[in-house]
Amino acid sequence: MTKLYNFDVLIVYSQRLATSAYEKENNNTTPFPKGSRNESYNEVYSYFLDSCQKIGLKAALTTSADIVGPGFCRSFWEFNNDQWHKINSPCYSSFIFDKFSPTTATLKTNRQLLFSLSQIKPFNDPGLFNLFFDKQKTSNSFAQYAIPTVSLESNNLLSIQTALSALAKLIDRHPNSQDFSSDIIVKDRYGAGGRHVYKFDSKKLPKILSVITKNNHRSFVIQPFVNFDHGFNHDNNSAATDIRLVYLNGE
Repeated sequence: MTKLYNFDVLIVYSQRLATSAYEKENNNTTPFPKGSRNESYNEVYSYFLDSCQKIGLKAALTTSADIVGPGFCRSFWEFNNDQWHKINSPCYSSFIFDKFSPTTATLKTNRQLLFSLSQIKPFNDPGLFNLFFDKQKTSNSFAQYAIPTVSLESNNLLSIQTALSALAKLIDRHPNSQDFSSDIIVKDRYGAGGRHVYKFDSKKLPKILSVITKNNHRSFVIQPFVNFDHGFNHDNNSAATDIRLVYLNGE
């Protein structure tokens, strides 16, 4: 009889970035393949799992490809004794740290299955997830604080021109318009992790068009590039900083 492993927390990462422990044909010794652009995530999530262990929480990492039911996955990765270990056995948790966005039909179906019972809780409030997953919704909801954002309605030249015109009007009305340069950022409306983010001179329309037509399966937004005098410093740390908001049970 196959053993079922129960965890306090399951990290469920996108199958597009992490490797399933179930895949016997690969020789990966870490969830994020060595030599890939995501290799550094091994260090991030080994630290996460170690931290959970120190406070008495049982935690593991799995992928969206492993989802087989509400809270259930077919295999998982553990980190102990300074090493990653593949465990080809099913696991369960009612508390999910979901690290994949429903950007494809498969991922959307998998996510619906994972949370198909009310007792399975995501790591963040579902309403906030849906809001911040969409950069245009985020900008609309927090217009006073957000960088001006305009969606490209289509991947063509007219849409770019229309969006740039609308963006210019938003910038003119912004109380801190002096903080924005003439360069623009074109980014995946539903993207994450710094992927599919491009910087352009706003007058270089052919270059913008070239990028969005090469990625015509994606939806894009445009934003002004923000000027900084000294960059962003958090807690006297000048290194790259990733700030996360976690909102659960009203806190």
